[in-house]
Parts: sequence; structure tokens; C-alpha cells
Amino acid sequence: MKNCIYILLVVLFSSCFEEKVKQVPVVEGRIENCTQKEIFLYKNDQPSVPVDTISVSTEGLFKVYKESVSEPGFYHLKLKDKHPVLLFLLPTNFVSLQFNEEQIRESCVSNNSKLSNAIWALQRNTSSFGVELDKLTRQLKELSGLAYNDSVYNHLKVQRDSLIQHYKKQSIQISKKVKSPVIDFLMLNQKYGNISLFSLEGDLQLFLNNAELLMKDAQLKHVFSAYDQELMTVYSSIRAEQRYDAGGQFPALKARTNWDEEVPLSKINGKPLHIVFWTGADLSDEEKMAQVKKMNLRYARKGLKTLMVAFQKDKEVWLQSIKDHKLPFWHLVDTTALESVDLSEMGVRALPVNFIVDTTGAIINRDVWGKDLQVAIDSYLKKY
Repeated sequence: MKNCIYILLVVLFSSCFEEKVKQVPVVEGRIENCTQKEIFLYKNDQPSVPVDTISVSTEGLFKVYKESVSEPGFYHLKLKDKHPVLLFLLPTNFVSLQFNEEQIRESCVSNNSKLSNAIWALQRNTSSFGVELDKLTRQLKELSGLAYNDSVYNHLKVQRDSLIQHYKKQSIQISKKVKSPVIDFLMLNQKYGNISLFSLEGDLQLFLNNAELLMKDAQLKHVFSAYDQELMTVYSSIRAEQRYDAGGQFPALKARTNWDEEVPLSKINGKPLHIVFWTGADLSDEEKMAQVKKMNLRYARKGLKTLMVAFQKDKEVWLQSIKDHKLPFWHLVDTTALESVDLSEMGVRALPVNFIVDTTGAIINRDVWGKDLQVAIDSYLKKY
């Protein structure tokens, strides 16, 4: 009998203890103007299946309990058909927040978490930047097919650069208010970050320092290990890019003609040779490709030759694209496409990219466009 009572007490105690653990909240929220009865919690690396479905009271109140946040990382809360609320959660943290269902991104605020407020401020900043950048992109596309006009493109470039600097400054100000490597990580990797807000090559040390801080924290290390590995890959790519920059020797490519023939640079005999790497499917950057044609038209009689190297699996797509875009140059194709060994060995991370090469195969310039491209060709021709 005593044993039965003892077992019963243990069971009751265990049940109460489990219930108590389950009731420890890591997030507590209030949704203004809430019309939904449920909100879903997702892990960012598993976005298709919610880790928890949370009831929302008639007053818009809800809680996320510790059992749903088994490990540190990025999570997001989401009402059906609404913007998600991004969170960085630790099982030991507690975040109190509130937002309006109709204006989630604009209204989300926490009264106890500076980190969360900074995350949402960065999101708003990134969103605003994206809207403004899309406007400029639309203006640029409207110029497609029109005669190339240097002053118009330069004006748009100045606008873009000004926009980049404005939002970059705002991102940095947000990060300074909360000295957290998690915020720095988001700032450096926001949607347009690596492409526009920051030059990955110029600011590589910022990324490396950020990764080092994240890896030092035992709780964060496994969350950001992939990030650390990606940076090492980028670092290696930049070193490769430097090997095939001005002064380096242009390598023998694996790309071939449509008839699978190798074409050595000496056979083309460009004085100089303008080599352009592209996707082989579309021009990607109308401004740059318009300039390729312009430079060839202007300098072909003086010795300039143009070689376009496509990285495209489908030869038919490549050949049709040459025809559609009227590209009367030397052409080669690498059917391993973006998986090409040549791209990785030469540190090419984006297409199109170009090279000016002399008769010995030495690289004079790499990735030069606009006035710099014209100056590079002019300078070579004046010497020879």
C-alpha cells in the first residue's frame, strides 16, 4: 500500500513538474486587431512545416513555450497570409512583443528585447531599400532596346550609389545600437547586402570578424557553422580572383565551339582580346552587353577581337541567344554551366564578367565596364 502511494505521488509530482516546464514561455505576444485564432511558429531552416501551432485568445494574446524552442536559432511567427515576424530565440530567453495584424512589419515592437527591435528595424530598412532599388531597376529596363546613352546610365548609377549609401548608413546605425554579432550577421547578409549594400571583397574582414565572434559563443556555434564555411569558400574565391586579375596569365578554358573544338587564344589573335563570360541564355545586363557591341564596332578595325564564353548546358538555347541578340563575335560554350571548374578556379561569382587580354595571354584588366573599359582598350592600342 505504501509503495502504491509512493508511486502515485511520484507520478503526480512528475506530471506537475512536466506541466510546469511546459508553461515556461520564451515568447509572449499581443496582436492588435486580430482576426485569427492561430499563429504558427517555424524554424527558418525548416520553413515548410511549423514546429508549433499556437492558440490566440479573443484578446489577441498568445504564448510560445520553451518546449517549442529546443535549440538556438532563427524562427518566425506567422499568421495566415500575413508577413512573418522574424525572431532569434534561445531556450533561455524571454521576448515580449506586440504588433498589429494589418501592419505587422511596421508595427512590431518589443518592450524587453533590444535584439528583436533591431532585427525588425533592419527588416524595415531592407524592405524600403528593396522598393527603391526596384524603381531604379524598372527605369533601367525601360531603356532596354533604346540606343545606348552614357549620360542616362550614369545618372541612374549615381542615383543607385546614393541609395546604397543612404541605406547602408541606416543599417550601420541600427547595428551600433545593439552590439550583437547576430545583428551584424543580419546586416551583412540582408537580401541585397552582399550585392549592393556592401562590397563583399572590400568588407571581407567584417564578415570574417563577425563569423569569429559567432563561433566563439558555444550556444551559437552550430547555428552559424555553415556561414563560417561559406565565408571560407568566398575567401578562397577572392584569392582565385586575384590570381586571374591584371598581370595574371589567362588560363586555357574547357569551353569549346559548337563542334567541340578547342580554340587557343593565339588563334583569335586579338590586339587586344576582349573576353566576356556570360550565361548563354540571356544578356543579364543590357548596359554591359550594349557596350560589348559598341567597343567591338569602334575598335575592330584597330585589332580588337571579342570572344564570348557561355556557361550554358543547352547548346540550342545558347545558339538561339546568339542569333536573337545579334552577337557577331567568336563564341565558345562550357556545358557544365555554372558548375564549371573554370568559374570556381578563376574566382568568378557573378556573370557577366570580362577580361582584356594581350597577345601573350596576359590579363590587362578584369571586370571593367563603362568608361574604364574604353580607357583600357584605348591605352593598349596607343602602346601598340
